Amino acid sequence: MGATNFTAYASGRTVQEAFSRAVQEAKYDHGKSGYTGTIAEKESNRLIEITVPKAYKGKEKQYVETMQWDKEEELMDKWGPTGYIKLGGRDLKELVPDKVKRHHGKTDGPRKWESLYMVYADGEERSMEVDFSKFKDEAVKKAVAYTKETECSTNVVLVKRLVNQDPIVFTANMSYKEVTVKNAVSDYVFFGMASD
Repeated sequence: MGATNFTAYASGRTVQEAFSRAVQEAKYDHGKSGYTGTIAEKESNRLIEITVPKAYKGKEKQYVETMQWDKEEELMDKWGPTGYIKLGGRDLKELVPDKVKRHHGKTDGPRKWESLYMVYADGEERSMEVDFSKFKDEAVKKAVAYTKETECSTNVVLVKRLVNQDPIVFTANMSYKEVTVKNAVSDYVFFGMASD
């Protein structure tokens, strides 16, 4: 079984996140099993940051192509770690919670209420409304019929319902604002040797 060198580019909030994205992309492109000769063969807990020498005048991306691999013995091993260079950060725009907007409902004129008999069934997690009636006897018949059909327990509950106005008297909504997070996402180039 041989080995080949690989280079992979990815972005993330952290080097671990970028590494995971690079691995997922390699698995998508080259399959999830066998020896692919890609970053998909490498482990996320074995990453080594390589610093581009100050004397190097080219771009960081190009340094990977010109670097002397024999000076990085660990990276020459197909069972060794993965090297990476951080290429720079980018700003990211995010929506963050801002203020709670409040709205009070208006009431016009006197309230008018009606009595209703609500039919509730006991669900796995909570009681749920399944029917209703203005008349108790009719609601009881609906409850019995529902229990026969579903084998669920049912209850008939007397409630008062507002009929001539909106029953919602207050609403609270969160508003959001867009902020720029400086250098929130970084670009990385990963490289090393992997089995093929």
